[in-house]
Amino acid sequence: MVKRHVAAVAFALAAACAFAEGETLVLSNGFGRVEVSRFAAQIVSYVPAGGAEVFFFPERRDFKAFPKMHGGVPVCWPWFGGNGEPLDAPHGLARYRDWKVEEICNYPDFSRLRLVLESDESTKRIWPYDFRLTYTIVLASRLSLSLVTENTANPRKERDRWFEITQGFHPYFRVADVEKTVLGGLEGVRRDPCRPDVEGEVNEEAIRFRPGLSRVYNAGWGAYTITDEVENRAVVVRAKGHRKLILFNSGVPRGPNDNMGDEDYRRYVCVEPAVIGRECAVKVLPGRRCELQMTVEAKPLSP
Repeated sequence: MVKRHVAAVAFALAAACAFAEGETLVLSNGFGRVEVSRFAAQIVSYVPAGGAEVFFFPERRDFKAFPKMHGGVPVCWPWFGGNGEPLDAPHGLARYRDWKVEEICNYPDFSRLRLVLESDESTKRIWPYDFRLTYTIVLASRLSLSLVTENTANPRKERDRWFEITQGFHPYFRVADVEKTVLGGLEGVRRDPCRPDVEGEVNEEAIRFRPGLSRVYNAGWGAYTITDEVENRAVVVRAKGHRKLILFNSGVPRGPNDNMGDEDYRRYVCVEPAVIGRECAVKVLPGRRCELQMTVEAKPLSP
């Protein structure tokens, strides 16, 4: 047990040095391989053992040139979208910060990375609250993500220092053709009637993606299956702690200042467990915390 702990510490130190040079962190074991950027805590790649890449990431990967990096799994916190917050930080300040590596370990059947972002003078210029954000990524038989928000204000002396957040995971799932991709698991889940994209029925068992699709569903738990009919593969997304499920595809090239290529929109679908809108914002009292979870599991379909 001591040897295992020493090995984990040594690996963590080596990884921290690699980060200083701008490289991504790698989790690797018998179940696959995951790459994560310290900047924005953004997952860049997930390849299950014996399988293909799960997340779509464009060829242009320079975070300095494109700070609003699309692809992989961006973390949106403490606001999702604009949400009335500073326009120069869409999807929240966590997307534009270097995160601290608190733990990393790789074993034959289990790997874990824990990244932390804490309030400081620079964050308070944008969002004036005391917080600790802990992002834990676990690679085992499936990929598990946990985002824990803690209000670090003193609960005895600063009772009025509560805050509200919206948040979400924004995964871009790689597919062969957006128009040959179906999402299942929506039985009993209703479309958000307050959203302008609602049309037709509000209760569907499954939905076929298309370029430019943008929908919001009222969902606080569940398992959703993305079926790639070309690759004959299913990706099961399970989530907890969200209040909405967002389906999205940009539909058209975004322009020269975006890291997406002209045809990239055809090769991904977004299925995003999130908390969006001020009416759904989560209130976090001093000394309290909340958690958003997502797991991803890819498997071939039966012939």
